[in-house]
Amino acid sequence: MRPVKRKARDNMGIKNYDPNISFGIHTVRITVQQGEYVGHITNKVRGNCKGRDVMDFDFEYEDEESLLENDCDLVIYDDGYISAALKDNAGNTLICEDYASEFNKMIVAVEIIDFAEKEQDESNTGDGGDAEEL
Repeated sequence: MRPVKRKARDNMGIKNYDPNISFGIHTVRITVQQGEYVGHITNKVRGNCKGRDVMDFDFEYEDEESLLENDCDLVIYDDGYISAALKDNAGNTLICEDYASEFNKMIVAVEIIDFAEKEQDESNTGDGGDAEEL
């Protein structure tokens, strides 16, 4: 199998990621792949979290409304079934349909692409220790 060629993005990754600033909103991009067919989704994770904790993505706990970018027409159904249209470099489409647990096996990359510092809400009575997806 030959490697998939990817288009270079203008803004690869974050320019400045300060580990001392925890509370904020992370934008995370998830790449799924089957063979040479690839798709991407993006969501936001907010809260008092950083690094690996932010990238702990699991289709079994996601809903379609939390996705920002969705270049693969990914649909998450109430019963955990997922459908997506992945594309290869030639523009061919592969329709993938399976349960969330199987889509988790197709994740090949999880990347933090942005972080915006946000003041912690004074009315928040939680411990703020967990990542919370938008």
